[in-house]
Amino acid sequence: MRLTQRLTWGWLISTMIAVSLTALGIFWSASDLAKQRQQQRVDAIASQTAEFLSQAEHPSRTWLEHPPWFDIAVDIADIKAAKIRYSGHLLVQYGQHQSSWYQLTSQQTVNGQTIEVSASFKSPWLAASWNWRSALILVVMLVSAGGAAWWASLWFIRRLQEIDNISHRAHKLLKGELITSGDLPERPRVIRQALDQMVEELRDARQERSRFDAFMRSNTFLDPVTGLGNRLYFDNQINSAIRAGTDHNAGFVLLLQFNQYDDVQQNEDREICYDILNQIGRCLYDAYDDYADSFIARRGEGDYAVLLPGTHPDDVERSLKALLRSLVKIPLPSYVDTEHCFHVGVASLETSTESYQVLAEADMALRAAQVQEANTWFMYQRSDLPRNEIKGSVRWRTLLEDSVRRKAFVLSSQPVVEAHEDDIHHYEMLLRLRDESGQMMPAQVFLPMAKKCGMTSQIDRNALHQLLKLMRYEGRQPARCSINIAIDSLLDRNFSRWIELILLQYRDIISRLIIEVSEYPLNQNYEALRPTLRKLKQAGCLLAVDQVGQNIVSTHYIRDLDIDYLKLHANLVRDIDQRSENQLFVRSLLGACENTTARVFALAVETQREWQALKALGVYGGQGHLFSEAWRDSPAFLG
Repeated sequence: MRLTQRLTWGWLISTMIAVSLTALGIFWSASDLAKQRQQQRVDAIASQTAEFLSQAEHPSRTWLEHPPWFDIAVDIADIKAAKIRYSGHLLVQYGQHQSSWYQLTSQQTVNGQTIEVSASFKSPWLAASWNWRSALILVVMLVSAGGAAWWASLWFIRRLQEIDNISHRAHKLLKGELITSGDLPERPRVIRQALDQMVEELRDARQERSRFDAFMRSNTFLDPVTGLGNRLYFDNQINSAIRAGTDHNAGFVLLLQFNQYDDVQQNEDREICYDILNQIGRCLYDAYDDYADSFIARRGEGDYAVLLPGTHPDDVERSLKALLRSLVKIPLPSYVDTEHCFHVGVASLETSTESYQVLAEADMALRAAQVQEANTWFMYQRSDLPRNEIKGSVRWRTLLEDSVRRKAFVLSSQPVVEAHEDDIHHYEMLLRLRDESGQMMPAQVFLPMAKKCGMTSQIDRNALHQLLKLMRYEGRQPARCSINIAIDSLLDRNFSRWIELILLQYRDIISRLIIEVSEYPLNQNYEALRPTLRKLKQAGCLLAVDQVGQNIVSTHYIRDLDIDYLKLHANLVRDIDQRSENQLFVRSLLGACENTTARVFALAVETQREWQALKALGVYGGQGHLFSEAWRDSPAFLG
């Protein structure tokens, strides 16, 4: 019970007690006064009797008739029965006394003899002392007092409710909810005004902080003209793609050049030049935004780059043909040779190469395309592609459907370590697929094809159900586990209903389950995803967002969804001890997490220098090969 409720009940009870005691006091006082008044009347009758007998010749003779004064006195006093004795001799008897009546006596002495008068009344005081007017006055007084007390209690309750309203809002403010006064009354008014002013200032400060964070990130990693990534950001992305790639298919890099931009820049206004650059950027965005983990950047002047991790070469070829068709539709000045101004060079990513080598190969392919007198593209051929890479869509669908039916997906775990104690915080579950030859295929290879085949939600069901059973029946210690769920699955209504039902069956372990989603698709589909993620949060799951920083997006989701964990993208972690711009990004993100429960973890930590730099910045924990090696011989949960 809150303090205001206790005060309300205390005030009501004390008021009722005070009113009751007052009423009892009035009743007792009136009754006592009535008794005294009746006693005085009986004493008056005794005095008159003594005076009458002192003048009588035979005082002890019985009265045959009542004297007039006696009848008058009896009527005035409302006496129902009376007896007068003189020296024990009964002189007169008026009426017959009944046991339920109230009786008073009075004695006087005359000539050495005792006169005793006893009188009986039906009520000790009402009939003798009260009439309807006095009763009405008493009722009016009591009703008025009760009404005043009731009104005062309502007023008091309203005032306390206003205090309780402002207290309730203050508690919400402490939880990070910025709420203004609204329609509910709040007292004291000065505190309400102070809270409203503080909320407005805090909102402005947060918006300013968000704008400042976005400004810092944009100026650090984005091209100011097109809003695409800049050269620095692209270099980070390609390094991460090479490190995260697999031998099966790491992806491709595309270099696009508008080779007559120098002429346009010399002959046209800045606005026209910027408009052409933006139109080229929009063509690239329309062509490649739907590709998983794709990244588009403007490297300088008329040079653009596209990173396509885990993309099939047939898809690259189709997209390039569509891209060139859209580029030639851009309105250009008449002196520009529209048939020979756009060229694309393509090189494949491989884990055994360095980023500079891939860019050099893409540049060589670009030069080869420019030799041809047409808008065209050229792909650098390093070697024949692996057999797995040339699977067609039909073969992929057959493989995935068979794998779902056989439950051929395998979970392995990677420890996520806390920075302050180097203890395991939780395990991230990594999904792999055993193919026809028995080889383990990483998720980066088969998940893009699963998305194309529309089988993402089926695979996520299989993986999540497998993890829940492992956590309940095979876990050797109560460790938290995280698993990545695709955005496409969460957008699927059937999957959303299924996950709500399956979590009800595993209530005992929900508090140890961490659902991970990727940042960029989360922001792209935020309004559609918010109800589902909030239901998962209400069910007791922990929420994590990974790939943070891969793209420049708003971080408002951290507070809105009450996110528990954030995981930095690998391109921010690599060589962070040497890259001040990445450190600035991490500091900005940590600032956005202030006054929230969100904790920031780093992905793909590989060296002690990176780890020490991250700990110095204030990162809560990390994961990567550095910790996988350190914990290789430990009894890892589900490892």
